[in-house]
Amino acid sequence: MTQSAHVPAPGLPYPLGRLIGATARPFGQALLVALANRALAEQRADGMVDFLADRVLEITVTDLDLTWAFTYRDDRIHAVHPAGRADVSVRADSASLLLLASRRADPDTLFFRRRLMMEGDTELGLQVKNLLDTIEPEQLPPGLGRLLEEGGRLAERVSD
Repeated sequence: MTQSAHVPAPGLPYPLGRLIGATARPFGQALLVALANRALAEQRADGMVDFLADRVLEITVTDLDLTWAFTYRDDRIHAVHPAGRADVSVRADSASLLLLASRRADPDTLFFRRRLMMEGDTELGLQVKNLLDTIEPEQLPPGLGRLLEEGGRLAERVSD
């Protein structure tokens, strides 16, 4: 598979990246909010997410040209408009994010390989990483763990 000059992810053809980006933009953020609130229900109840109150976490999927921003208020994770006011910004290509989500790659390894970038309040970024590490597979909706595992395998092949 040849790499398009328009999509920097290795192995992801431009039309596929464009289609994913166009459909993920309006739906992806709402889906991520719903999944995060469900997966972090116990942590929210225990006050473990309070550190994110009124702080903004921005996630950019570089090869899909997607940026989503989140905050925590009223005991829920909410989407916010990514208006450049993020307290911490995390950027990576889709393969790297799939490797992280499937736990097939360590964030430190990706960071030192320059595949994961973080700007802003790095302590807040570390707190988010530690929070995500507390999610157990059974806290995910049925089938999502398997989907992440398959996505992680695909990301490994694309990244090699």
